[in-house]
Amino acid sequence: MLKNALRLGLLMVMTGSLLGGANARHNDKGVTNKDDHQVVVVVREGRKGLEFQIGADKYDSGQAAFYLGELRLTKDRNTAIVAVVDARVELEAIRAVPAMAIAAGFNNVHTYVYWPWTKKMAEIRFGPVLNFSKHPPSE
Repeated sequence: MLKNALRLGLLMVMTGSLLGGANARHNDKGVTNKDDHQVVVVVREGRKGLEFQIGADKYDSGQAAFYLGELRLTKDRNTAIVAVVDARVELEAIRAVPAMAIAAGFNNVHTYVYWPWTKKMAEIRFGPVLNFSKHPPSE
């Protein structure tokens, strides 16, 4: 009986230490710094149209395009621009950030759609149309 209680106590201590350690290592950073190797732009519906959040600052479309242009003066053209678009905004928001980033001179742009009710994201890939056939070209 004492042996079983000791095993149970040891199991509880081990489980608690593993879960406590995993919880302590979790870094839930809601806002990224503007000095990171990537720039995250969150697109939401604002009071007067689309709202672009970069770091802790919020911009309208003209200000966000200007900020990305200024950022290009100090960042490499291969700096990752990550657009996270809320699924509740208009469909045109999906192309807004990539268009701003390409106009500013960046060429590494990734666009994601975020569904807040499921807390899931999916990447939207832009590029040339791929033709599918039963007989693909040989390489």
